[in-house]
Amino acid sequence: MHTAVIFCENFEYPLSNLKIRRQLYSFSDGYLVKMVKALDDGFNSAIIFSHDHGINTFVNKFGSKPLAHVPTCGVIAIQFEEKHWKNVKKGKTILSESPKNHK
Repeated sequence: MHTAVIFCENFEYPLSNLKIRRQLYSFSDGYLVKMVKALDDGFNSAIIFSHDHGINTFVNKFGSKPLAHVPTCGVIAIQFEEKHWKNVKKGKTILSESPKNHK
């Protein structure tokens, strides 16, 4: 959660708009898929902060670049062509960064 607050401050995104879902810290990838598909179509992007287990499965299922492991503080960006979140399928991995790349 602390990481999300840091991102909000750096992007000048109002903390009042931050949505916290504790389920994203211990979940299956099925929960994450449901959450993404339920996003409001008024948003053309979303940043999701999560922990290892389900996020690894999600990025490999929905991204175009196979990843063995999303590292702690790793950032993965997936671009989807669909106009509606509920229709999201396979996307294109457009960013894969980890702290070790910035030492």
